[in-house]
Parts: sequence; structure tokens; C-alpha cells
Amino acid sequence: MIAVGQEILFSGGDMDAFETKMDNFGELIGNEMETRSESIEKRGEALCQSIIVIDEMEEQLRNSINEIADYDFITASIKTSHNEI
Repeated sequence: MIAVGQEILFSGGDMDAFETKMDNFGELIGNEMETRSESIEKRGEALCQSIIVIDEMEEQLRNSINEIADYDFITASIKTSHNEI
């Protein structure tokens, strides 16, 4: 709150200038969050694909080593939408 008050004082009490500055700041934050969320989504998708590959490798090991055939530690499947879990 103190920072907001200081910004208003530094803008000479011009509320229109302050409002414009805050709108620009909000837009900047929104763009930054969108960029970050896209990056996180891509990393999440890559992680999911890695888990699917690891599950397939585990299945191959289970099929080739009788002693571990009964143990299935990882179960992963391919889904068409990232909203499905």
C-alpha cells in the first residue's frame, strides 16, 4: 500500500497517469505469466512422454526377467487431452 501511495505521489497526483501505468504493468504481468505457463506446459508434456517411455522399458524388463514379472511399479497411458488425468 505504501508503494502505491508513493507511485501516486511521484506521478504528481495524476490519477490518469497512474491508472495507465498500472494498466501497462498488469498487461506486462499477464504476458509474462502466459509465457511462463506455456513453458511449464511444454515441460509437463515432455515429462509425461518420458514416463510413458520408462513404463514401456519397465514392461520389457518384466517380460525378460522372470523374477520381476509380477512387479509393475509404473503404469502410464497416452491420453489425447492434457486435461485428463
